[in-house]
Amino acid sequence: AALATDGANASRTSYPGCVTERDGPEAYTDASYSVAPIGPGAQQAGWNRAWYRDRRGYLNYSSSYVCPSAQMVPLTLDPGSSAQAGTLLYEISRLGASGNTAGQTGIAWGWYALSSTWSSLWPARSAPAPASDERVLKYLVVMTDGDFNTWFSPDRERGVNYDWIAQYDVAESGARARALCDAIKAKGITVISVGFQIYRGSAADQVMAHCASGSENYYRADSNEALVAEFAKIANQIKTTYLSR
Repeated sequence: AALATDGANASRTSYPGCVTERDGPEAYTDASYSVAPIGPGAQQAGWNRAWYRDRRGYLNYSSSYVCPSAQMVPLTLDPGSSAQAGTLLYEISRLGASGNTAGQTGIAWGWYALSSTWSSLWPARSAPAPASDERVLKYLVVMTDGDFNTWFSPDRERGVNYDWIAQYDVAESGARARALCDAIKAKGITVISVGFQIYRGSAADQVMAHCASGSENYYRADSNEALVAEFAKIANQIKTTYLSR
């Protein structure tokens, strides 16, 4: 986190283990963090609370915007287990369905994990292949169970400057997600999206449909069993594409 934010997460009053997103000309590119650092987590507002601007535009604080305990896992061939700290399945087991959804932040970090311009941030064994390597097919799988409704930026209130805080705004969060997905697909990465228990025609449904690399790459599931079945289809789809190459 300190590398990605150029130390901002440690030198400010944000949560030290957090990263969010970036603004400016590189907001929708995979330019390295050394070129354009990432924003840190939401600024702390006391113990277990962080600042955010609510849907009415008022500055407020809540525990919903505190940095989650689960950590990002870079590319790996070993899923590990829910009992093995630091592995993919362990971190998934620590995820909780609470708070709000900054889906575009997850999309951006999925892209960074696949981009060779970010190789220096990851362990050598997790370094992504360069885009020029024609032997490699890159897929980004995006899943949500609700509307994207949160984004992050610096703010100012009554003459006081706030470091990166959460902003509650469904339209802006969704627009950022769309812009990122367009940029990712333009790089030749296939985006597969999954909507879990979301209403057809909802804001989340529209964003997921837009992000997918064609309608054939958008999956919906309304139950845990259906979700497992859809992910099996995705795995078979990727295997079939690879073998046909």
